[in-house]
Amino acid sequence: SAAMGFGQATDNANHDVTITINEMALIKFAGAAPVLEITAPGTDGDQAVEPAANSAIYLQYTSLVAGTVAVPTYKNIEVAFTGDAVPDGVDLGIGVTLGAPGGGNIGSVVAGGPWDVETIGAGSQAIIEDITSGYTGSTGTDGANITFTLTLDGTAYADLREASANVTVTYTIADQ
Repeated sequence: SAAMGFGQATDNANHDVTITINEMALIKFAGAAPVLEITAPGTDGDQAVEPAANSAIYLQYTSLVAGTVAVPTYKNIEVAFTGDAVPDGVDLGIGVTLGAPGGGNIGSVVAGGPWDVETIGAGSQAIIEDITSGYTGSTGTDGANITFTLTLDGTAYADLREASANVTVTYTIADQ
């Protein structure tokens, strides 16, 4: 009874549920690191042979942005190159092709690609832009396909020398 310090019984009860959705930017790559090699021609007297384009890397990412649906914030993916310099007489290029999204908006490829690594230099280059909330998927060939090319620089063929280089490629997803 209420007189004994017990509360009155009611026919309903309620409480709040707190919902939190955190902003996030996650990125990884799938596939084997490219190995690009200039090889000897099949016929003496011909030019050395460029390797086929290598499309073995797929960027896979998840993004949740701040803002509203009407006025979202955006993220982009930038690429930077460190480590060894690209050897004289060849050009290293990088291109991007977006696959179907796993869900949401995974952005679009920045106009102007493919890009020459030496042109990007010590800075970075946005390769995917206008990402809002979306994900690429995380298996096999889901995500943005990255293609590397190694071409002979026709104007600098005389500069070719035996060489080996390890160029480190770093991908970063961040606010645009």
